[in-house]
Amino acid sequence: PTWDDVYLGKREESTGIIAILTMLEEDFNKDAINLQQTETQAQDSYSQEKGRLETAIEEYTSTVNLKESARAAAAQSKSELQSGNVAKRTDIAVQQSLLKAVAPRCLYYTVHFQTRREARAMEVEGLENAKTILLGGHVQIGFLQRNS
Repeated sequence: PTWDDVYLGKREESTGIIAILTMLEEDFNKDAINLQQTETQAQDSYSQEKGRLETAIEEYTSTVNLKESARAAAAQSKSELQSGNVAKRTDIAVQQSLLKAVAPRCLYYTVHFQTRREARAMEVEGLENAKTILLGGHVQIGFLQRNS
């Protein structure tokens, strides 16, 4: 009868299932190894990119700080120049008011300078002629005035 022998099962069917399960296990192991390698590569790439970006951020931060300090120095210089300009404009205004105060006297000399120069030249010539006469010299006839 049927139950007298040891049951060996259907070996062909179990061998096929075991082969499929073994193949699935190998695929899972390969996928796990590939995933681990991919994860390691991704982590390395991430670390490198992160380091590069942190370095770039530090450089940009340094550049921004330098530019901000240069801008602050330029603003300080601008402020100093503006205050210097105010002082110079004040000096110019003072000088202009002094020139306006002195202008009438200067105008007198510029208007009457030529007349005064000619009169002075005639006076000097007259003194020199008088000196010559007093020393016994002879002077041109035009020197003496005669009442007619």
